[in-house]
Amino acid sequence: MVETVEETVKLSKGSLQSQAACPERYEIKSLIGHGGMGFVFHATDNYLLRDVAIKVLVQEGSRDPDSQQRFLREAQALALLVHQNIVRIYSSDLNSQGNPYHVMEYLEGEPLSRELARGPLKAEHFFSVFRQLLAGLHYAHSQGIVHRDLKPSNIMRCDGEAEELYKIIDFGIARMDMSADRATSSLTRTDAVMGSPKYISPEQCRGERGDYLSDVYSIGCIMHECISGKALFEGETAFETMYKQMTEPPKSLYSERMSEESKHLGELINKCLQKDPARRPKTASEIALELDKISSLGLENLDIFSKQSSKSKSKIRTKSATLRGALASLMIVGLMVWLHQSRVSTAFLTSIVKSELFKSQRDINKLKLLIASCKSPTTIKKLCLTTKICKLAIGSGQCADAFKKQARQARI
Repeated sequence: MVETVEETVKLSKGSLQSQAACPERYEIKSLIGHGGMGFVFHATDNYLLRDVAIKVLVQEGSRDPDSQQRFLREAQALALLVHQNIVRIYSSDLNSQGNPYHVMEYLEGEPLSRELARGPLKAEHFFSVFRQLLAGLHYAHSQGIVHRDLKPSNIMRCDGEAEELYKIIDFGIARMDMSADRATSSLTRTDAVMGSPKYISPEQCRGERGDYLSDVYSIGCIMHECISGKALFEGETAFETMYKQMTEPPKSLYSERMSEESKHLGELINKCLQKDPARRPKTASEIALELDKISSLGLENLDIFSKQSSKSKSKIRTKSATLRGALASLMIVGLMVWLHQSRVSTAFLTSIVKSELFKSQRDINKLKLLIASCKSPTTIKKLCLTTKICKLAIGSGQCADAFKKQARQARI
């Protein structure tokens, strides 16, 4: 499932029906949205007389084995999950063009990300949303499914319900930890950067396998944003954001002048955001239980919401060039220390470059400075990778030449 888009997406050929290329029982009504892996259509199932969402893997993705496996894994994960706070899947097959597609529950509403674009959540709304999300997440974990890409755009508010209803969507990079009598996915592996930089855990940023505690960290990021009105960690590039996730402590939401209830909530969120997974709450239900305890004391006492909302409206973000330069220098030094002290594999660094995290010339300049200042042959070897990968980083041979020069000096 992908986030709804308002603008019309231009399709290459033919009508929506021919683009979907699904069986005739499905009457395509509109294009809901699109993403890196495919298109999502709103359709009517004329056999069962219900609206459905049809997610079709695009032609490029259907030729890529990894994309095919992720698409299949999403279907397998959702097939195991029947819960009111998780999107349902009805079937999965190949269309007439040989592209995989899923027929899923049609959700009419908007993602949480759009709600947050209008400002922080109020206290009552906050507790309603997270009771539901944590219930769905606890159920998924109990079935051996780790989402690994929880973020506001993957949480949908469903309109037309008697009570406010939220559902978790997009299990495209979910990890399935199953018992021995079921197949374990081979696609999930270390050294691959998967997920959204603003919400993934520090261990995922390092290329480690995400687990239940990684989802707990993501929930902490989302809770923080729902109160503060802005992402907890956000750099100017994905690379900077991931570095912040790994190294910077979370900004505290409460102060000594706030109520005990606000302090308790702030401490719970900070516990979810611990860099060390072992120090986080062990389960989603543990977080839900703590939230229930806090809300039972009275929502009117939670001044953390009113004060953060006031801050988000009045604060003006200003950055000086000097400060940006100082932060950039600190980041380079910090990354060097991290590379020297940790066992970072070549495959992991390759995955970072291939993920196009180095998108700006400023990132490339940092990378070149990092190479030039390296003294350890082992670290240089890790950074060198291959000329081909270096060229991918900047689209030219300049950085590749710097790598090769350092490699020659280190006699690699």
